[in-house]
Amino acid sequence: MIVPSIALASFVTRRPPTVGKSMAMWRRDLVRLGGFARVGGVLAEDHVLGRLFLDAGFEVRTSLDHVENRNVECSVRRSLERHTRWAQMRRVLYPLPFAVELMGTPLAVASLVALVDPTRPTLAAMLAVGFVQTAIAFVSLAILRGRGLRWYYAPLEAVRTVLVVVCWLRAAASLRIVWRGHPFMLGADTAIVPPQEKVGVFRSRPSEG
Repeated sequence: MIVPSIALASFVTRRPPTVGKSMAMWRRDLVRLGGFARVGGVLAEDHVLGRLFLDAGFEVRTSLDHVENRNVECSVRRSLERHTRWAQMRRVLYPLPFAVELMGTPLAVASLVALVDPTRPTLAAMLAVGFVQTAIAFVSLAILRGRGLRWYYAPLEAVRTVLVVVCWLRAAASLRIVWRGHPFMLGADTAIVPPQEKVGVFRSRPSEG
């Protein structure tokens, strides 16, 4: 669920994020800006497209319509790789927000504090933060989907938090990605470059975001 992060990014940057799965535009306007060929060598093609439209004087708005996207056949490993790629893109596009990104996951912060200083107050705070974060996640899902989750799904919020931290750490450690068995590096504006080339110059086919 990315609704909160999209809403926050729109408010803070005043430049609405553009997500490929829910983008809509007129074909004539896309052709006028050079078509998809303009973004054929970058990983964050949806972000770059949105910026092209903004720079050309178009108005870009965040739609409040709910678009549900389910991954029912994706393995855990592939899901982790995908979310790591997204984190790597955020690192390239927004270095400073990426650096403090985990602050937006209270349970991760509370867990780190409890790990560094394992006392009763810090452990109690971690449990309280975990309860509140889980409750907010359940309420948000119920509002967006029109129905809530069963109570036994509650521990998955803690699992999700751990995976978020893992993906963030992997993205912080490296900008190397692997697509269909081929290694690449992320350059400026998420340009896809073979490892032997200088970052910032790309000659490669497009990749999935």
